[in-house]
Amino acid sequence: MNPYAPDALVWFDFESRSPVPIKRGAYRYAVEAEAVLLAYAIGAGPVQLVDRRGAALTYADFPDELRQAYEAGRIFCAWNTGFDRAIWNFAVAGSPFLAPQQVIDARSVALAHNLPDDLETASTRLGGPGKQKDGKTLIARFCGSEAVTAEDDPEAWARFCTYAKRDVDELRRVFRVMLPAFTAYDWEVYQANEVVNDLGADVDLAFCREAARLAAEDEVRTGARLSVLTDGAITSIHQNVRIARFVHDRLPSAEARLMMSTVFKEEADGENDEDLVERVQLTIKRGVVERLLDLLRAEKTPVDPVLMEVLELREFGASAAPKKFRAILEQHVDGRLYGQFQFNGAGQTGRFSGKGVQLQNLTRTVLGTDPGDDYGFWEEPTVALIADGCSLEELAEHGRGEVPARKLALTIRPAFIARGSKTLVKADYSQIEARVLPWLSKSRGGEKLLDSFRLADRDPSAPDLYKVTAAGMLHKTPEEIGKEERQRGKVAVLACGYQGGRNALHSMAANYRMHFSDAEAQAIVDAWRAANPWAPLFWGKHSRDGSYGLFGAARRAIETPQTPIEVGRVTFVYVPLRRDGMLLCILPSGRPLIYPSCKMRDYDIVDKTTKKVLDTRHGLTFRRARGIIALYGGRFAENVTQAVAADLLRESIVSLVGAGFAIVSHAHDEIVVECERRDAEETAAAMREIMTRDRPWAEGLPLSVDVTERWYYSAAKKDPTT
Repeated sequence: MNPYAPDALVWFDFESRSPVPIKRGAYRYAVEAEAVLLAYAIGAGPVQLVDRRGAALTYADFPDELRQAYEAGRIFCAWNTGFDRAIWNFAVAGSPFLAPQQVIDARSVALAHNLPDDLETASTRLGGPGKQKDGKTLIARFCGSEAVTAEDDPEAWARFCTYAKRDVDELRRVFRVMLPAFTAYDWEVYQANEVVNDLGADVDLAFCREAARLAAEDEVRTGARLSVLTDGAITSIHQNVRIARFVHDRLPSAEARLMMSTVFKEEADGENDEDLVERVQLTIKRGVVERLLDLLRAEKTPVDPVLMEVLELREFGASAAPKKFRAILEQHVDGRLYGQFQFNGAGQTGRFSGKGVQLQNLTRTVLGTDPGDDYGFWEEPTVALIADGCSLEELAEHGRGEVPARKLALTIRPAFIARGSKTLVKADYSQIEARVLPWLSKSRGGEKLLDSFRLADRDPSAPDLYKVTAAGMLHKTPEEIGKEERQRGKVAVLACGYQGGRNALHSMAANYRMHFSDAEAQAIVDAWRAANPWAPLFWGKHSRDGSYGLFGAARRAIETPQTPIEVGRVTFVYVPLRRDGMLLCILPSGRPLIYPSCKMRDYDIVDKTTKKVLDTRHGLTFRRARGIIALYGGRFAENVTQAVAADLLRESIVSLVGAGFAIVSHAHDEIVVECERRDAEETAAAMREIMTRDRPWAEGLPLSVDVTERWYYSAAKKDPTT
């Protein structure tokens, strides 16, 4: 029997209590937890309870059939198994180690199906009864900080036991109906990631304490300064609406006000459909703030100094990144951080996502560098200054002028370290999405672009992608492209590949401290598309030869159910009788992306901050975990490109873990391995070989990795002067 088939699995779910809040992560919670109830079922058998009436469970309490299933190597499955495995391993006295290779996770399958990540909602979405409605109340009563025992309230305890059994029953039912299911290889990837979670990564606690102190001081001082500047109208850097109104009302030009304004229509007080009024929604996102500052600094007439200082305080002061230091301090176990990576967390692509400190969403910018440079000359000295207990004033004066909040945000990576004789070797795929997208298009234009990658991989002195792109846009040779023109090419590549327009270009350009007028941005977008005609054809309805683009292939698949429709290197298939019409996109690796309830419908454009409906449109959509998402060629292109990049990373992680390498971190396109310093060169060579080796399903895709080695984690590349 397939060991991952439902009737072969052991289903399990712990109820537990701990003085540590669960938000601090499963490992930190579990090391001080007690298991108070275990519901389980073996295969299709009845759900059973291990129950000591609220007393802490030990392995000796487990029935023979459960221990025999463990000893026989049967696979255990829970909802968010990482948590229940941590309880088994750390909170149940006398328990043998439940290894990553002996578990799978039903929630990971739900994420791949674009279902909600909680069992209650996933159950009801799939036609089930959901969880017992008083479950949260019962958990608080028997597992909270002032927990009672079964003897204190036997009637409630009986309902608690029923709740636990129902959870396992519903877990099993949901797993059975989620099709297509994961393959054995998918579970191998999941298990390799759990090995990474178990290994954890060392963190510099002394440095984190000082950084957290500075971050807290900076937030207080910034709020106090804002209060002075605005006569008490603004008292916190996080008062988004107040800051937006304050700034908007003081901007000196219509052009500046337009930068932070979104106009939408809203119902008035009248009863007729025509009673609509225009409303203005303001945004104060960092990219907008940076564009405003650049515009105001270029003004020939003096600008209100109060306005400028408010914008400068907002530019980096609202970053949530410095709070990660506090998260590290709350979640570590004996100076090591565990359980930071969620398999298939980005369900639509299969990418890993972050938990806890969220290493996946850290900026790639390196401290103390010019835009476009990646060498981080000021990174290590700044970390040393913070670790020595500097003041905010000393931090502000140090380096190349970044405000304290910015310096703190850019020193989160160096909080992760290798101790003693060890070091960290980091390998990241070079421009992976820019390579995968044209390869997927299987077009002449895409192949020509891939040739430029192949040339640059063979000869580092050859013009890189950004010069090649800028040359095509400006009708020059790559050798004629200067630094500023290359930066334009880089921004265009990063912003335009997924059908991004001028707003996407504005947003991407802000990351590199480049700002354009709307006309300039549109000109760059138009130039990129003209220089890369294969891309709009790949996004769209039809190619020049009459074949389908991504959007056209998806629509054709829906019109001809069960018929495979190929486009480039992916294939769409529509299954009308599953999940209200399920569109599958089969990747070159064979892995499907799943778009449930895929159909034409009206959908709302909603402001992410205020939740107001900005517009209603009609188009192709699918139902994601908690909403309706529009589909268009660019979104398909982004999904399939990032999914293929995820497949490459998945295979590399499995191979490296299988070969015994100690992966301590991975994020989108990079892997970090901890090793002895004497083994760094050998480790780097192995990582390079494994990550770029030929794969049958990826024939013709040129791959390259950048490898660096440091005693701390950094986004910086090797200093070219050394």
